[in-house]
Amino acid sequence: MILALVACVAPPDVATWAPASGFAAWSAEGGDPIAVPDALASLDWLGDPSAWRWRNAQGRADAGTLGVGNGVVFGLVGLDGPNTLSNAIGPGYDADAGFFSDTALSLSRDGVGLVATDARVERPRGSAVARASIAYGDLALSTTDVAPPGIATIVRHVTVSNAGTTDIAGLALVGADGEEGRGDRTLRASCDARAVPTLAPGTEWSTTCRYAFSRDGTFVEDTDALTALAASRDVTEALLAGTAALDLPDEKVADLYEGMIVTAHVQTSASGLVSPMNRYTRGWLRDTEGPARLYLRAGLFEEVDAMLDATLRVQVAERAISNSFALEVAGTSLDEVALPEDPDAFWASVPFMAGREPVEAPSFPILLQAQVDAFSGGAPDSQRLAWLRACLLRQEPGAAGLFPFSGDETFRYPLAAALGEGLPEEVGWSANSAFLYDAAAATLGEPGVGADAWWADGYWAPVVRYADLSPTDAPFEDVSLQPIWWGDTSARAEENLATAVSVLLREDGTLRSSLGAGAGDTPMTTGMGPGYFLQNVARVHRDEEALAFAALDHVATPSGHFEELHAPDGRPLDVTHAADGLGADVPARYRPWEGGDVVAALLDYLFGLDPDAAGAALTLAPHLPPGWPASAAEGLRMGDTRFDLRLAGYAEGQVLTLARDPGATWATRIVLHGDRAFARLWIAGDPVDVSGAVVSADVAWPGGELVIVGEYAP
Repeated sequence: MILALVACVAPPDVATWAPASGFAAWSAEGGDPIAVPDALASLDWLGDPSAWRWRNAQGRADAGTLGVGNGVVFGLVGLDGPNTLSNAIGPGYDADAGFFSDTALSLSRDGVGLVATDARVERPRGSAVARASIAYGDLALSTTDVAPPGIATIVRHVTVSNAGTTDIAGLALVGADGEEGRGDRTLRASCDARAVPTLAPGTEWSTTCRYAFSRDGTFVEDTDALTALAASRDVTEALLAGTAALDLPDEKVADLYEGMIVTAHVQTSASGLVSPMNRYTRGWLRDTEGPARLYLRAGLFEEVDAMLDATLRVQVAERAISNSFALEVAGTSLDEVALPEDPDAFWASVPFMAGREPVEAPSFPILLQAQVDAFSGGAPDSQRLAWLRACLLRQEPGAAGLFPFSGDETFRYPLAAALGEGLPEEVGWSANSAFLYDAAAATLGEPGVGADAWWADGYWAPVVRYADLSPTDAPFEDVSLQPIWWGDTSARAEENLATAVSVLLREDGTLRSSLGAGAGDTPMTTGMGPGYFLQNVARVHRDEEALAFAALDHVATPSGHFEELHAPDGRPLDVTHAADGLGADVPARYRPWEGGDVVAALLDYLFGLDPDAAGAALTLAPHLPPGWPASAAEGLRMGDTRFDLRLAGYAEGQVLTLARDPGATWATRIVLHGDRAFARLWIAGDPVDVSGAVVSADVAWPGGELVIVGEYAP
């Protein structure tokens, strides 16, 4: 709450304040980076890996995942072996006839396979490159993988080195050879050389292997590794140059942000549609949410608008509003798809959510458009607005006037385990579908349905049973966190969150339902749950903020990802893997939706960016994790304007500094969160009396530098 300005009180001399201390960095894999081969020595950035790297994973549940993709071809590295290329597909990202089989490289000596003694996988910062190293005693086999822009080939640079004291002869590369077909596609794997010459102590040998994809029998098999790596790096650097740059005391937190942007980027098809490239492929109405939320907070507005435009156009081409859709349109690009002359009539007539209940997923494009508008200050054109209105108004409540489950919600299986009554769509009506509909309706100025039917004793029940309209007897993490996730901070929403925290919070900072009457935790949770929880408690300023922040490190995979489903110990579930590429990996990994949501929530916690670009109004509610001396972001964006933010923590208080070029005046609300109660703020040198650990102040900011000093009570 803001109190009156007080006169004649000079700002404190913050130069005399003691910087905050004692923060504990997230746990990071130690050890030296994988050595850069002599043949690639000119690319010194290869030797600067992300802190999210791993060593000697004991199976898929302990492994991370890195994707190499350029919108035309894609593959995963590291999940099924250090240099195993899995889920490979191309040209084109839709795996309609299945992925290609797993393929890997290893070493043999005199025809006998060598036994690995160590394995490491990492991604160089600022790149979409995957590097792996396998040691065989004194020998090391390292690979550097890249999908260069515009080419239907994954290029793998290979190096064998001898760190021993004697010559080693008789070595050969094993694997990556021959052709394989999938429908009308062919993958041809080849290496320039396989026989390794005798290696003297301290020497190395390099070659290049290629995984070339084709639909017409034409393969690109002459791409130079140096050229491919440099071209890919240029593309990634150009993308990252458009994002806010973070300066954080914990490099692992900063690397999580960059890594998730790369994760979304390499899973974006040439058509501009983001696709989950493990298990599923295709485009999905709901899965765009994670990359869109992340990209908006990073400043990539145009990319999110392109995602929505591509989704609209592919549904025009398919003449349907569908839960999922193809990534390509045969014979044309999405840019050339003709939009309907009468869009309202067109969208009223096409099939709607065929094969699913006509609810839930169609709310997502509406909600994402609202976020685009808030950040950019724009508004949908008539074509997009007609599509969005159809996405809302063609949803259908059930016979009781309540909304059903669509039957495709990611949280269905954890919820079924928590209920013990069957899949939720078999049990009753869905609060989640109603929450999404109401939030979407509000953005379009339409009446909602209300969620009173699901309100129980201080919380929204996830299910109201068909039989007697009785609510389930406990909250459930994913559903309970949706109202605040989409912007509802009403008293009822806060009460619902408080109940969920009291019932579901675990010591590790995650929310997990119990089976039946306290029989134990559910066997699985979704990967977006930690993000939902962090955003919720940060948005309403609850004391669990720091615990929820720490939980991200606990749940993330070694490569910094949040997967479709996780076990109660935080590790990703690992049920099946089809090495032939024809079956399903269950659950899915390397997820753009879950990961994007979690890292977007991380940005909400760190910087609290809540813009209204059209109204020239901005709310900032930044947090310093415990012990952090400072955090900063350069190039945050509202509308067409970039601005910088730096928050410094001291034993005596906090200092928030904002800077942008002079321009339009923004109505700016600042919310500070202290380690203890503040006694006073100084806004551009003017004092304001405040009281409490969470305080706010409103200021008209015409640009330039704005300094807010918050002093703790003695």
